[in-house]
Amino acid sequence: MSLAIQTMTQKTSDTSCRATVGMDHAPNWGELLADGRGLRISAVLAVIVLHAGGNYAAVTLAPAMVAEVGGGELIGALAALFNITTVLAAAASGPLAARYGTKWLWWIMTGLALSGALLSAAAGTMLWIAVGRAVAGFGGGGLLALGFVALRSETSPAAFPKISAISGAFWIGAAFSGPLVGGLFADFLGWRPAFIVFGVGMLIYGFANARTMARVETERSTERFPITSFAAFGIGIGLISFAPQFDRGAAALIAFVGLIALTAAIWRERSHVPRMFPKRAFRFRTMQGSAIAAKTVLGASAMSILVFGPLVLTQVHGHSATFAGAFVLIETIGWSVASFAIVSIPGGRYVALAGPFLTLASLVGCYVFLIGGHLIGAALSIAACGFGLGMIWPFLGEQMVAGDLDGEKTKTMAMVSSVETLGFAIGGALVGLVGAFVAGGTIDDSASILRAASAGIMFSMPFALIGGVAAVRALRGRSVEFICAFEACAKRGEAVVTITRFPYEGLGRCEAVVSDGLVYAVATDPHCADGILAQTRNALDELSSIFEKAGSGRPGLLQVTVFLSDVKQKEEMDTIWIDWIGPKENWPQRACVDVDLYDGCLIEIVVTAKLLRSAPQYLSLNRRAESVKSSSSIAFASPAMNDMAILLYGWFYEANTIGFRSS
Repeated sequence: MSLAIQTMTQKTSDTSCRATVGMDHAPNWGELLADGRGLRISAVLAVIVLHAGGNYAAVTLAPAMVAEVGGGELIGALAALFNITTVLAAAASGPLAARYGTKWLWWIMTGLALSGALLSAAAGTMLWIAVGRAVAGFGGGGLLALGFVALRSETSPAAFPKISAISGAFWIGAAFSGPLVGGLFADFLGWRPAFIVFGVGMLIYGFANARTMARVETERSTERFPITSFAAFGIGIGLISFAPQFDRGAAALIAFVGLIALTAAIWRERSHVPRMFPKRAFRFRTMQGSAIAAKTVLGASAMSILVFGPLVLTQVHGHSATFAGAFVLIETIGWSVASFAIVSIPGGRYVALAGPFLTLASLVGCYVFLIGGHLIGAALSIAACGFGLGMIWPFLGEQMVAGDLDGEKTKTMAMVSSVETLGFAIGGALVGLVGAFVAGGTIDDSASILRAASAGIMFSMPFALIGGVAAVRALRGRSVEFICAFEACAKRGEAVVTITRFPYEGLGRCEAVVSDGLVYAVATDPHCADGILAQTRNALDELSSIFEKAGSGRPGLLQVTVFLSDVKQKEEMDTIWIDWIGPKENWPQRACVDVDLYDGCLIEIVVTAKLLRSAPQYLSLNRRAESVKSSSSIAFASPAMNDMAILLYGWFYEANTIGFRSS
């Protein structure tokens, strides 16, 4: 527990403050939607309906496409390719926008979305339709990521709870309208005009939001595009997604190689530059890294219901496909309702910690009631699963962005959609693999379906537990509401003066001191590893951890003194330092000094940095500041988890078998 030594409040102005969106508090609906802002926000979020709705429609159009051009064996690849390229485009958009800006990237992605749709419409074979869907997925995924970047510029973090409600409404709209539109085109106009309509819709969307994107300011980076990380992620996601199309032995091998590729990609992102994602994204002891881990595994935990729920309801319990699709949709509705509710109640961020564990309990309920055919219990369990995820999702988004202490806002915002889709895609594939293995390789009768579904649901339970632990760790960090409280004080002309000390096990010293907007800290290698390279790396990791607690980061560094036991090792030290410090915009004034350090210690780093974020777990606010209410969170309550799964077994259900052949 830290010690707030002094807190003083001074009234410097009597001028009243009329809060505005993006300034100092969580806005009400009137403030959020004023001055045409609501229209611009809705226009940006419309890509959800066009992108996700188009994917839903494509599923319903599949029988018509097979009837005309054949290639039924490639039907599974259509949705898989679309989702893979969506993830990759969202991930790639961050570093591309940071390097080149959003203006031209916006038009490139718009062109790809249009071209992919038109290519599918004109295709004479299923192979070319699949290529078109892949191109359209990449373009739409890029537009989705850039849309989130634009929202970060259009509003403040405090406004995102209500934006999430709008976002959730768009996702539900896509889930309902996509299959309906696809069915109407299939019955009356044909499948080709449907793709043309969605492509033209993307073009109109691009023009409608061009001015908004032109105003988006991004930090400029000189890093080259991380082609190695991009390729590794693409290979990993692709192999895992397509593994269920093969027999058991080949599927296991392909999935294993895919997991290795993903592991290699994550390792490279942690230790090398350039990076696709923010520096802290895969450092799981940080607030941002914990939030990302929680989102990924929690998204994966829900996929067993979406993959096996409709199959159990239709093939085992004899319900219609329409009933099964609507039944599973309860999860999405519960998700959106919970997101609306949790960001509107005081202390919602603490109540939300129960969400992952509610999801875990609901999976147990699904195992009992869904498998047993008890509809009321199954419905309540499915609703609880979505409700639990909806509770925690807004605050995980908040922590992802609040944890950006390295000036990588563009990468962080672009990462939001890719993280969500990654968890859903990988979770769905792994659940299908596990279920098929337990079922014996083929899922074609009631007994095998029940075995596969039971295994898939049980496999999902540890994901919910791990996600809950990661969520607790993520939410221990600071929240946007405290940042808003300080901004509110400044707006009213109030000075908040604090001295905050962060305890340390060493006698007579603190780990860091925060005062008057500055952070003072010292870092060494706590393990005294062998060699200057290892000690420098460990000391800088320690400094990053201190910044995480104190509310600063590399962009805030002002002055650094590096004490070396042997100044001749400066060149070696600099190889680690240059990687850690990042672009020139982060470079502080620095001096290196040759001194005698204690036994085993080769380096000690003393820094002065500007405070970039508040640290509410340590900082004492004056009473007036505490009165500023903000349940702020970045709540991208995206029931994107519907993507593909609901409607594969829904309105236009024909037959469904997980794509394994017996070996």
